[in-house]
Amino acid sequence: MPNLLKVAKFGGTSMASFDAMKRCAAITISDPDKKIIVVSATSGTTNQLTKLIDAVDAADEGEKNELIAVIRSRHIEICKSLVESERAINAVSSLVDELKSIALSARTVTPQIRDQILSYGEMLSSVIFSQVLFEQGNGKDKSDKIEWLDARDVIITDHTHSNAEPDVDAIEKRAEEMLVSKFENRRFVTQGF
Repeated sequence: MPNLLKVAKFGGTSMASFDAMKRCAAITISDPDKKIIVVSATSGTTNQLTKLIDAVDAADEGEKNELIAVIRSRHIEICKSLVESERAINAVSSLVDELKSIALSARTVTPQIRDQILSYGEMLSSVIFSQVLFEQGNGKDKSDKIEWLDARDVIITDHTHSNAEPDVDAIEKRAEEMLVSKFENRRFVTQGF
């Protein structure tokens, strides 16, 4: 395990475009102690997801489909700049398909549905950024593998949607089991805002 473990956090503006993501990748690669990279949704995506929640609440099928198409297009456009764009495009498409299924099947907006819809912004950007980081670091730092980490696999809460409290002891245990032994040769990209 490294002597020093750093967590890097990049906000929405830092995830706004492929070029912005490349700059974040360069910052990350320049410091071998940065092992956990947390990213927000791409700039403006959370606002679009909030509008999608409003469209679900209003049962506006046309608006739901339009917003989902815009979200899909924006993220696929970023993926097209990748060398291995197909893998990222497939991952983004799969996530957007899940989002669409939730938005089109929901008849009312519960706190759980709201949280679920909002979480897709960070999932989309983190999947893309993990590929950007891999491609930018390939050849420069081959000792570190890049792994996308779904934060939901580590972060445990009391399940109070829209106001959840973290279970610190459970999180510590899960992090110990899933992450600590891998820090020597791996960087994790995950979602968070």
